[in-house]
Amino acid sequence: MSAATSIMSAQPSAVPTAIPGQAPPFAVISPTDQSGLVIMAAAVGMSFVFVASLIRWYVRREVSNSFARDDAVIVVATVFSVLQSITVFVSVAHGFGKSIEVIGPSDLASIQKAQYADDILFLTTLWLTKSSAALLFMRLTPIRNHVLAAKAVLAISTVWVVVSILMIALRCQFSAPWMDYDGQCTNLFLRWQIISAVDIITEIALFAVAIYIVQGLQMPLLRKATVVLAFSFRLLLIIPIAFRLHYINPTIWLADPPLHLSTATLLTQVELNYGIIAATIPCLRPFMKATTTNFGAAANTQSPNATSALKSHERYGLSSVASNSKSQAFQPGNVEKRSVGVSEGPVDIQKMYTSEGFGNGATVTHCERNVKPDQQSVESFGSEQIIIKRAVDVTVE
Repeated sequence: MSAATSIMSAQPSAVPTAIPGQAPPFAVISPTDQSGLVIMAAAVGMSFVFVASLIRWYVRREVSNSFARDDAVIVVATVFSVLQSITVFVSVAHGFGKSIEVIGPSDLASIQKAQYADDILFLTTLWLTKSSAALLFMRLTPIRNHVLAAKAVLAISTVWVVVSILMIALRCQFSAPWMDYDGQCTNLFLRWQIISAVDIITEIALFAVAIYIVQGLQMPLLRKATVVLAFSFRLLLIIPIAFRLHYINPTIWLADPPLHLSTATLLTQVELNYGIIAATIPCLRPFMKATTTNFGAAANTQSPNATSALKSHERYGLSSVASNSKSQAFQPGNVEKRSVGVSEGPVDIQKMYTSEGFGNGATVTHCERNVKPDQQSVESFGSEQIIIKRAVDVTVE
């Protein structure tokens, strides 16, 4: 008996003893207590989301002055992500992340209610991030087919979130739909499989729209790759989606749901928060340019092109060249240009990323017939025809 007692005393305690004068740890991570990891994932993820949202707000309001619907949707998504994180904290306060053996029946019911709300807020926030990306595409291009493609993805995502919420909210027990730790709702995992599959499809569709928008533009390949790369970061969401689906399999968590579902909750936080962060990644370069200092002096936040683009509201400009007299030979310095605005609606394909403007211009050039041949440019100066040019230049930084 004394030998057994000495062996037990030699074993390290599961809860570390605090050094005199120091407070005990906020949470202890052990094989039977994973609540600390869940708290860290929710808190750190929420912090990153706040930073990303503030950066996007700063770029839109202070750098490019182009706050629009897609930015407003991200603000709403940030609010919903905070609410979802609160449900995680509530569930942990009632014992989530610990073994079911140390959780009372009332706390167990509270955990399931919090997770029930967590699932609905999770799906809603994901839909908001997808909607922001689709609205961003609609803002980028005036081309009708591009807009229709973005609207199609937005419509599919909307149908997906409505059906998904109904599939998760209406479970086997209509009187208490949050009760699922008993494993009686056998088709719940199948529902999550369908939801996750469509979730991945919509992310791939958003990436395909980005490729579709830039593939027909007359611009350098490097710039096209930059645009596509800015949206390709959303594809990384497929990784936490797949791992989360693995860990919500009942064969993994059914033996001890509060403890074994902690990994799935951690992956939920990763997917949710990264979805909001990925929407801000395209705004990072303008933010870095705006905050870069040159020998201690703040850099200019707007380029001349951006200023002219904002003042002209992305209009088509028609310019004419007038000669002083017929007897005077044409000189480049004697050109007088007059702009006539022809409203084409907002063209914002580049302004969303950077302070550079999206150039859309038509130039009308006419010259007198007596211009010397050596003074004619390659743009048909001296021709009696009216030359109309339309140039589209996109710079994504």
